[in-house]
Amino acid sequence: QDANTGAVLIIAYANEAALLESLKRRVCCLWSTSRNKMWVKGETSGDFLDLVEVRVNCEQNSLLYLVTKRRTGACHTRDAGGGTRTSCYYRRLLPGLVGAERAELSGGELEPLPAGALYAADGGAAARRSWLSAGL
Repeated sequence: QDANTGAVLIIAYANEAALLESLKRRVCCLWSTSRNKMWVKGETSGDFLDLVEVRVNCEQNSLLYLVTKRRTGACHTRDAGGGTRTSCYYRRLLPGLVGAERAELSGGELEPLPAGALYAADGGAAARRSWLSAGL
């Protein structure tokens, strides 16, 4: 979450090793469940998220990283013009479109979502893989 604006930038997993590395380096380190390894946000893109603070929720089962962006990007995907996205949450589901599985992009255009993306029995892992392979 952006420490200055409160905007949600990304939701990801962090295991103990990623948390400890984040606290040590003061940069957002996460755990990739698909690759089964730790990764540093921005290591390949340059869009690092500098760690300001870590909070834990009331049930003590999730963490919130408050961060500041070094550059403008937060998402690993690019927009149609090749520019960085300021958040991973650039698609908006519209009423009446859920059955059609389409989403509105931040620019207003509609895009199809992979079949079953919103209802995947595997928690969406297959859909995420198909989105990645499609460059979304």
